[in-house]
Amino acid sequence: RNAIENSSLNIHTELLKALKETNQTVSSAGVHVKKLRAICDQIGERMAETRKQTNILVSERQRLEKEEKEYQLKTKLLESYRKRFILSEEDRLAITDDQISPSFFIALQRINSIQKDFQYTIK
Repeated sequence: RNAIENSSLNIHTELLKALKETNQTVSSAGVHVKKLRAICDQIGERMAETRKQTNILVSERQRLEKEEKEYQLKTKLLESYRKRFILSEEDRLAITDDQISPSFFIALQRINSIQKDFQYTIK
């Protein structure tokens, strides 16, 4: 009977030892899982902040693109105005030159065209 009790005691001791090791492993795994969870939470927070910053940048890009289109339109309008209502440097020189040449008459025609366009525009 003593041998059976000793054998049973040894089995229980080994089982207890194995359960303690398992418990330590599970506890250690729990600590690792908590650390991983904290890291995942940090990553989630960073992603949310990055998403927020990205949205700000996208909005800013859209605003700048809109401004660029407005600027391009204004530039085209200004260039069109300049071509239609402003005498070129070449024509200005032809008008102010002491000698009358064919370019003088071309410049006069251009002045006449500008005058007509202006009168049409202000009507």
